[in-house]
Amino acid sequence: MRPVTYSLQFRGVASHAAPGVLNLRARAPGGALTTVLDEEGVHGAYAIGPDESAEALLEARMVVTDGAFEATGSINFGTGHV
Repeated sequence: MRPVTYSLQFRGVASHAAPGVLNLRARAPGGALTTVLDEEGVHGAYAIGPDESAEALLEARMVVTDGAFEATGSINFGTGHV
């Protein structure tokens, strides 16, 4: 299997499920991250993809205990891609 590199910025909400337990639900738009190196230094830009309705969905449960946490969940990248 070929590795896939991606960068997404998820935005959403965390809801309190129980003491020390959070449910997370967040979305990230598809797009392209570009990095350019030139005489003036490093420049970066993010452009939303051509299909502005295409999003990745993160759903997870996080358990927080004594300064540590454990998260389980999934990221749905579209039909059949989780």
